[in-house]
Amino acid sequence: MKHFFPRRILFITILSALLSGCTKDIDANQLQFRGDLAYEINASKPFSGNVNSLYSNGQIKDVTIYSDGKKHGASTQHFKNGVVKFEGTFKAGVLDGDYIRRHSNGKLHVVGNKVNGTGTEKVYDNNGHHYQIKSIKNNKTSSVKYSDLGYAYKLMLEMASLPEPSNKDIAANLERYKDSHPAQVFSFRVFDWEATVEQYCEQKNMKFYYPSGKLFKECTEETETYFYPNGTKWIWFTNADDEESPYQDETFTANGDSCGKQSRGYSGESKLTIFYPNCDIEWEEFQRDGENYLTKYHNVNSDFELEIGTYTCIDNEDNVTYEGKNINCK
Repeated sequence: MKHFFPRRILFITILSALLSGCTKDIDANQLQFRGDLAYEINASKPFSGNVNSLYSNGQIKDVTIYSDGKKHGASTQHFKNGVVKFEGTFKAGVLDGDYIRRHSNGKLHVVGNKVNGTGTEKVYDNNGHHYQIKSIKNNKTSSVKYSDLGYAYKLMLEMASLPEPSNKDIAANLERYKDSHPAQVFSFRVFDWEATVEQYCEQKNMKFYYPSGKLFKECTEETETYFYPNGTKWIWFTNADDEESPYQDETFTANGDSCGKQSRGYSGESKLTIFYPNCDIEWEEFQRDGENYLTKYHNVNSDFELEIGTYTCIDNEDNVTYEGKNINCK
């Protein structure tokens, strides 16, 4: 009696090898996005295969697997010096499973895990010091806790080249903000809003300075610009009186990254977002035809005490219309 199993197995093995060898590899420059899907240029079907990109020095930048136009499978990114920047796995375009991010010196930056959009991240500084834990829901950061809030606070000070306050001031600030993040300490305590930020430009071409003598605020004919003590921009916005011109605004972190440029007009619906120095949202103003009708505060209760995950909304007459966990104030 003849047996055909070995021949069949051999055929299947050869076929599998041929199919695995058909995986397409393209350069990232050959990829284009149409909506949420990636296509090879001039292709009619979403791309499936490997997408690679290189730095100008020939070093690998990233390698990502796509399936039906979405990241699906292993993905690796590198710094220009060759250090692995990111390692993780995507599922239908969404990061899913274990992943790691590193600083350019090779030290851990983030160790995370997400399953179906829910998970946690441990955050480390560039010396490997663990100081922050993020909780993630629906693929967004839902809460932030600091395993070492004092250390995180000092990092904010160092980033902006600010002198460290006295130990007494630090203790008081950290006690007040122990359930929050250092950006709030940094923003309200270090900058001393009443003494500095809330100085108004009574005339154009005015300048205000930190006690150290460094420029804090500059007013020109059409703009006002705030600066960190290290000289980088903090907030920039137009101050034009012409109602035909939209109001422009942009906020920056202390190392120069933009939190986002904004524009709002004097007609129709518009929104202005106020950021902390780390780009976390402090509050949002909603306007109709140039008039505020709703202000939404993040992470504070109706007594304006810090309460992470709570949203408080007030109307144009300063009446609290909502306090709770729904970001839509409903």
